[in-house]
Amino acid sequence: MAADEKSSLTQTCPACGALIDTSAVEPLARIDCPSCGEKVRVERAFDNFVLLETLGIGGMGTVYKARDTLLDREVALKLLRDDLGGEVDHAARLQHEARVAASVNHPNVIQVFSSGTAHGKFYLVMNWSIKEVSMIGSRNKKSCRKKWCSPPAFRPRRVCARPMRRV
Repeated sequence: MAADEKSSLTQTCPACGALIDTSAVEPLARIDCPSCGEKVRVERAFDNFVLLETLGIGGMGTVYKARDTLLDREVALKLLRDDLGGEVDHAARLQHEARVAASVNHPNVIQVFSSGTAHGKFYLVMNWSIKEVSMIGSRNKKSCRKKWCSPPAFRPRRVCARPMRRV
């Protein structure tokens, strides 16, 4: 591991100024400072992408909302789960998913911007936009089959990573 990657896995406690090793902790988790006991949020960046919040957790990984510091835009960043990261097969599957999604240009398929490896983890960078919300339901209550679908109801459009649960 490079020296700059190692230093990015430590952060300073805002209360006491002590250095905290965050290498074994999931991004955006809240941990106790070993010196003062203050709760600290684990900040993590993957190359030029700074993680902001967790969007969902699926079978192969976690999707985060991130800020692209080079292009000043919000993106979705998918990380392979820690327990799957060591297996070449799972990293290859996520890389294959990136290639396939990047080769398709369709409004119902999420756009892939890039992929890479940082901190020993493979990541996939995808489009994130609040405009990805589509309206469902109708003014005619007979055409709406589900009780929760009262007009106008909003629901996120389904994307490639379908088997995810909300955090």
